[in-house]
Amino acid sequence: MQTKNLTLNDTGVFLIPEFSATGGVSYRRTGRTEDREGERLIADFSTRKEVDHVDLVSASRTLLNSAYAVLEKHATPTAVGHFVDEEGELAVREEIAKLSAEASEFNLAARKVGSERRVRIAVYAVALVIDDERAAARLAETVRERLTEMREALANCDRKAFDATYEKSGKLDRLATGIQADAIRMALEGAKSARREIVELGRDGLVRHEISERLDLSAIDSALALFAA
Repeated sequence: MQTKNLTLNDTGVFLIPEFSATGGVSYRRTGRTEDREGERLIADFSTRKEVDHVDLVSASRTLLNSAYAVLEKHATPTAVGHFVDEEGELAVREEIAKLSAEASEFNLAARKVGSERRVRIAVYAVALVIDDERAAARLAETVRERLTEMREALANCDRKAFDATYEKSGKLDRLATGIQADAIRMALEGAKSARREIVELGRDGLVRHEISERLDLSAIDSALALFAA
């Protein structure tokens, strides 16, 4: 399927997650004070937080974090959903099914002890049919944004910023097919190589601008050329 600047991988699907932990925690305003200084108004609020079962609330957050970790591991986040290929979808469904069963056990245990805390963990697959030109263009823009962010982080020798972007982009090639997928894959490999080079050149005593000048970012530039706006 051809979109503006992007050939979509139509063997995959978008996943819409429904991860929630609700109930068992309430907030109640207990006070308010105001100070007026000319045209300025300063207000202070006091709030009371009530938790019906501290350990269960903590456990519910752990379940949600585990669910989000599954998506981060197997899916590519985009503005219109989390994209997975066939292999990734099977892995997500299997791991989410286990967490969903744990959520059901959690809810049963919460009822038994009188807690209102409830957890829901589910994912819904949406067939990859992009009829909306804006959605298709946004996917292409996602690829450009991620590659550009990685390139800028490397050029600035900012490993922390690079790692944060790469974590969201490690499976970006699965979104495309053919030469575009290959180009993204080569860009990701080149980016990892450049990151290692930043560390090695830093150990050799080079300063940032010297390191930046020596980095080979051609694979990223080549991929960006395929997704030009």
